[in-house]
Amino acid sequence: MKRNGLLDVIFCIVLVFGMILLGCDLGDNGNDNGNTTLVKLNIIDATNLFIAPSSSSAFSARATGASSSNKLFKITEDGYVQEVTSTYEDEDGNVVSSTETLTPTAIYNIDDNYIIVVFSSDGFLVRKNDGTVFSLKNVGLPDSGGTQQNNYHNASVIQKDSSGNIYYATGTHTPIVKIDISNPNNLTKTDIVQPLSTDQISAYDIDLNGNIVYSYYSTGGIVERIKKANGGLINLPHEMAWWIGLDGKIKYYTHGQKIITYTIEPPSYTETVDEQTVDIGPVSLFQGPSTDYIKISNRILVIALNNYSWFIELENPSNAPRNINIAEIDNIRYVANSENYYYLSGNNASNQPVLLRINPQTDQVTTLLSPNKYDIYSMTVDNNDKVTFNALRMSDGVKVFGEVSLPNGETILDETLNVQVVSLERVN
Repeated sequence: MKRNGLLDVIFCIVLVFGMILLGCDLGDNGNDNGNTTLVKLNIIDATNLFIAPSSSSAFSARATGASSSNKLFKITEDGYVQEVTSTYEDEDGNVVSSTETLTPTAIYNIDDNYIIVVFSSDGFLVRKNDGTVFSLKNVGLPDSGGTQQNNYHNASVIQKDSSGNIYYATGTHTPIVKIDISNPNNLTKTDIVQPLSTDQISAYDIDLNGNIVYSYYSTGGIVERIKKANGGLINLPHEMAWWIGLDGKIKYYTHGQKIITYTIEPPSYTETVDEQTVDIGPVSLFQGPSTDYIKISNRILVIALNNYSWFIELENPSNAPRNINIAEIDNIRYVANSENYYYLSGNNASNQPVLLRINPQTDQVTTLLSPNKYDIYSMTVDNNDKVTFNALRMSDGVKVFGEVSLPNGETILDETLNVQVVSLERVN
């Protein structure tokens, strides 16, 4: 009996030691370390994904002064906030781990079928309906740094053409690439814009036909240009603002009060230039990190953030650009929209935080969260006009996750994490 008990103890020690080694293996390299591979992220029931310190690591960081470890979380269809788990398999297809071990750095929603999640060691195209992941190692990772620094504040890092190809820059001095995701098991990459080693991409947008409008810093200054899908180039005037119109075409505004539209279509890709004279008053429309761009139903707006707080409706059913005055907010920090409304969070004239809903058809303003209730850090909105937010609750200083809609009012989803998100992205 003693001998059998001793053997049992030895066996348990060996088993635990082996499990510890396996756990360390996975933690060192999440995607492919030894014979293990990340195969799934559990996001099937997620409406939103966000990156934030876990509650334990956030507490540890506050207590010790060390940097906390970011985790990937989801907000479920039922309104629960949960850490996203992942599944690893060995070379024989056996599940060896179901615990998230990678450090997330960015989330990008692509379309109804896919998102991209970037971790510190790798990035993945993730299929929404089952969470299956496809590595981006062979095509490069999206750059979330300087490649959109001169574009609108909310400019998308990942963009698509009408054929479903996705585009992104892999770094400020590296190409803008086109990736065919029609076969996610065999992603193929084409370099579209190849800057010189001294050039730095600072903004880009893709039209429906795969033509790229972009700007870059060169030794001679800032250059703004269109790269046609067939390889042709068009230099644009300096000091203007561009956008992709409701018709999917590249447009830009000159300070001479004109909107220029480029029609560049296959098979010839010959450009046709149309010009419209507009009157938007004394405001000088500009494109940059202090403005947001909104495409909502049959309208396009550009909204200035911070203390500027001007609104220009560039496209609308009457084809008459106009200024909009929203007196209920004085300093805009965040903008989001559904197909029905756009939403503004920031401070009012009394410097109190508010959340507003604006009807773009009538400019009617509705206050969703009363002044001085929540100071919003980040927010998303679905097409049922439910706003999901991460905010500082002004009454007690707790950082919360919540939802608000009409006529349902507000609901607090979580107040135990007590964290400010690094990134919040709606995925469903």
